[in-house]
Amino acid sequence: MFELTSIMWAIVIGSSVWVAYDSQSNKITVDNKPYSLNNGALAWFLSCILLWIIIFPYYLVKRPKVLQQRQRERDKTRVQEAPKMQEMGQNLTKDGQNQQDFQYCPNCGFRIKKEANFCRRCGFKIK
Repeated sequence: MFELTSIMWAIVIGSSVWVAYDSQSNKITVDNKPYSLNNGALAWFLSCILLWIIIFPYYLVKRPKVLQQRQRERDKTRVQEAPKMQEMGQNLTKDGQNQQDFQYCPNCGFRIKKEANFCRRCGFKIK
């Protein structure tokens, strides 16, 4: 019985440490306030230790949602900035090709050739 209890505590403490580390490295907060130690890693760690059976699954559900939302925000910013980059008069790309031979995917902002029918990154139909 003692071995089973110690294994259980090892799992709880180990997964709580992972949650704290992961929430700190990905800046995942307990609530929607800006990240800080009090509502980030420390809050996740203490919550996980005290209410592991509820908080650990909650974190596993919340984590991908937060990361996907951040990726969508980055992609949206990239799409919004693509026309601005074209307007700035940057005619040559880093590899020396003419900038006017390219367009940007309206879905993900990836640079593609003007004659392309689909985006190479996300598969969005251009024409």
